[in-house]
Amino acid sequence: MKYTEADIIPLEDPLEFIRSHQEMFLPFGNLRASSIVAILVDEALSLTGAKASAFRVNDWWVVSCEADWLLRSAEQTIDTLFQQITACPQLGVNSHYFEVVLHAFADDLITLTTQESERLLIKGNAPALEEIEAAKELATGWKRMTLFRYHAPDS
Repeated sequence: MKYTEADIIPLEDPLEFIRSHQEMFLPFGNLRASSIVAILVDEALSLTGAKASAFRVNDWWVVSCEADWLLRSAEQTIDTLFQQITACPQLGVNSHYFEVVLHAFADDLITLTTQESERLLIKGNAPALEEIEAAKELATGWKRMTLFRYHAPDS
């Protein structure tokens, strides 16, 4: 069967689709925060080749990288990468940025760069300023950092 562009039906609510089909987006449908972190670190490494790290500051999970793995084209914004299933062919056929999956399951989510103007609260509450400063200290040489809280059995 051959598909055409006319066969594509846009999702009305990508986040709800991800939540209701988690087995399509998470290995073995695994909702553990540590699995989500592993996928984000793999994405950052695969897209940049730069040093990426993951750690915790209090109850926040942190993924940082020495390069901005969310560099985007003119038609993509950071908000888009967290709101919609966005193709990422650099990761392989039928691959997409994982940030939208993170958004679907995180309780609180923020991403920032070394430029103060590029701090974007995606969902919920932001970490306390002391927690952000602690994360910055632990993530030496970082260019982008994503912090999230997810209350699952291993969080």
